[in-house]
Amino acid sequence: MKNYRDIEWIKWVIPAAVIVTWVTRILIEPIEDIILESALGIGLMALVILTYVLWRRPIVMIWDEATGIMAILRTWTIEVQAGCLLSSVPLGIDVSLSANRVLKAMSERFSKENLCELRFFVCRPLANSSTLVGMQVVRRSLRLMNGVGVVQKLSEKVHDDVTILESALHSSYPHTPVDRAGLYEMQLVNSGGIVGG
Repeated sequence: MKNYRDIEWIKWVIPAAVIVTWVTRILIEPIEDIILESALGIGLMALVILTYVLWRRPIVMIWDEATGIMAILRTWTIEVQAGCLLSSVPLGIDVSLSANRVLKAMSERFSKENLCELRFFVCRPLANSSTLVGMQVVRRSLRLMNGVGVVQKLSEKVHDDVTILESALHSSYPHTPVDRAGLYEMQLVNSGGIVGG
């Protein structure tokens, strides 16, 4: 299912449509009316750009040590996530074989709601540390006014999601220890495997 984050080109379509409409109108209409409308349009566009620049917020990350839930607050979206790690994966094990049971358990929960994902991750380090294999539950929402309230609602849902995920991983991989992902692991997964100092 597509969501608003998957459609990156939409932010360019709207300004392009406005510009094409304006140029077409210049070619068709008399010049006197266009000067007034152009000044009004340029003023409105400057107001929109100024509003966007002034309201642009830095990305904020919140970590709850007690629940193992991370919230990432961006300018327009809030993303709340938690993960589980397969702590000791033996070499040569096919993790995809039992993953169908995990996907089935999570798809029943996620099929009723939008803007939620289950991500599988593998972080293979360059050094001698161990490879991280696990799954991550992610829920997101638009960030409008009450960001704290949205984070609390999403955190409650993610807490239930990660509990179901952990239970499904335990039943699917009974001989493999399953742990909740900590702050370092969550940062590693979200940064694409690179964590700065």
